[in-house]
Amino acid sequence: MTADELTTVDGRPALRMERRLAHPVEEVWRAVTEPERLSRWYPFAVVALELRPGGAMRFDDGEGTVMDGTVVEVDPPRRFSFSEHAPEGMHRETDDLVRIDLEPDGDGCRLVFTHVFDDRPGAASYAVGWDLCLRMLGTVLDGREPDWPTPPQGALEERIDALGLGAGRVEDGPGGPVLTVERQLTRPADEVWAEIAGDRAGNAAGDGVPEGLLVPGVAASGRTEAKPPELFEYAWSADSADAGRVRWELSAGTGHGARLVVTQTGRAADRPLLEAALPAWERRVREVGRRVAGLEG
Repeated sequence: MTADELTTVDGRPALRMERRLAHPVEEVWRAVTEPERLSRWYPFAVVALELRPGGAMRFDDGEGTVMDGTVVEVDPPRRFSFSEHAPEGMHRETDDLVRIDLEPDGDGCRLVFTHVFDDRPGAASYAVGWDLCLRMLGTVLDGREPDWPTPPQGALEERIDALGLGAGRVEDGPGGPVLTVERQLTRPADEVWAEIAGDRAGNAAGDGVPEGLLVPGVAASGRTEAKPPELFEYAWSADSADAGRVRWELSAGTGHGARLVVTQTGRAADRPLLEAALPAWERRVREVGRRVAGLEG
């Protein structure tokens, strides 16, 4: 049994993943709460764990990133939850929460893994990683040493589609309506820029707009800012008048590839034009995601 969904907990995005394990609850409880076992399938090695509410946790990825946490709930053998504090240098207003719920299921166990966070567009990336971790949990329970495979090509794109993360939106901003489409990608910004702009040197020579940054129905009227591979902005027009800006931005995202954010601003009267353009931008950004993942558009 596998079931994944994107929901909310206390108003925050939450990834809920359900798995059936062919091991009794008590055995799974030990695998998720004993540091030596937890470290074998969790993304970070758990180097400290006080198994009590309020107890301290410490994680170390072995590559220089150390993260602290706090035990939130301990209800053996049914629930274990803890918060993860952001590593130093990562700006995050609230801690992530991880909750593991267990219940008997015949001669096995039903596990519900919930990750609560703030970065909704990053949910697909988290889902790919957690799915792999939960598979490694099964390996540990089977008494074998985990052999961490690389996620299959296209796994992130499949999760984005399955979790409904490809949808954009048109909202009212301070200066008028704003269209936004956001997507986590699998490759770094310089490689993404090369794919969408056809420029592997990261340049933006001339005054034109690369064809890969356009969609039908949105008339570009000249670039306004270019700092590839992180940013490219151009003006668009309606009825021969300047209507607003289209902006492509590439940032670090979840750290496993660039985050692409495309915005289009307009005047109050242009909201119908932005709503009409939204499906084209959603398709364009999806094409970018699939291309950089090595898939067909």
